Amino acid sequence: MEEAGRLLSTIELDDFTIKEVQNGRETVEKSSTVWHLISELLQALGQPKLVQKRLEYIALRHMNADITTADIEVFRNILFEVCASKLGGLMTPEFQFGLGQIVVAVGTSLAKTHEHYASRLKLLTSCWKEVNCNEDEVAQEHAETPPQGSADEQEKPREEAEKMQEVKVEKDPEKGDQEQGEQEAHGGWQDNSNMNIPKTFAAMARFNAAVMATGDRMWFADMLYAMESLVPYIGNIDRVQEDCDVLTLTLAKYDQVNLKEFRSLMFASLRSLLPTKWCLDDENAWTWFWGIVEKKVEENKQLPVRNHQCLRTFLARMDEGTPKLRPKLEKCFYSIHIYVTVITYATVVGSSTKRIACFPLLTIGYQP
Repeated sequence: MEEAGRLLSTIELDDFTIKEVQNGRETVEKSSTVWHLISELLQALGQPKLVQKRLEYIALRHMNADITTADIEVFRNILFEVCASKLGGLMTPEFQFGLGQIVVAVGTSLAKTHEHYASRLKLLTSCWKEVNCNEDEVAQEHAETPPQGSADEQEKPREEAEKMQEVKVEKDPEKGDQEQGEQEAHGGWQDNSNMNIPKTFAAMARFNAAVMATGDRMWFADMLYAMESLVPYIGNIDRVQEDCDVLTLTLAKYDQVNLKEFRSLMFASLRSLLPTKWCLDDENAWTWFWGIVEKKVEENKQLPVRNHQCLRTFLARMDEGTPKLRPKLEKCFYSIHIYVTVITYATVVGSSTKRIACFPLLTIGYQP
């Protein structure tokens, strides 16, 4: 119901607002999203394959939406009220039946897609949250957990710990100083090993990169930065495409990029951070996730280089009679890319300073 209400709240009409249609429900966002999607489906009714592709696209944009039959009914009835108020006598039974079938098709596609991918999305979200949980968050969770058992039971571990401390302090007369030193050193090594284990995905990735002799791959840092946006929003295919486009532009400045190396690093880090919880379902979910990202990046990795070369050729062929035009063109290209990037990614990603900076520089090769 929440997803259907959110989609419906994006309708923009002339003299009717969603607040009026929904009997006073507070609505802030208005746009033509729903009408645009319905219009595209109506235009493609004569092409079944195109209708199927557009239904799949809508569903992949909202894989996290848990749509039920009741939600579809509510959405369809409200949509009928809106159309009836605008069309009047033109609201024929045939039009109502056809529009209802389109709404049912969209709702069914959303429900089936969510049912198919829900388990994978849940695994990815839970794993990512766990591998990025720092020590402060873990301590806070333990602090919020109420202690169990009586006061006597809680005092027993404390007394046992004090006794163990006393035993450690006292020296065994039967053992020499050398054996005592080896025992203390062994205990100290165990304590240090527990303290130096990486607790987050980024830290574990850097550690494994050093172990796997791939620590000199500077583009690994850009991949780790991109993962922060790719994993949480894998349920929106549009958002994933945008993040992959930015990642492609970021990686274009490196001479050699082998995504399979980062894939091995990613799985090694995940298995190290989740040794007991890692299972075949997690393996399949992360394989599916990486397959999507790798495919989109590989498809567009040549575009930045090609576009950059075309722009360089265009600027190089300008004759000497236009010395003042060339700087203006460069400034114009740079300003356009800055404007588009800020409008697109500042609203979607938020404070992504690194993304905004890399987009225009890599596309046109402008060096301020």
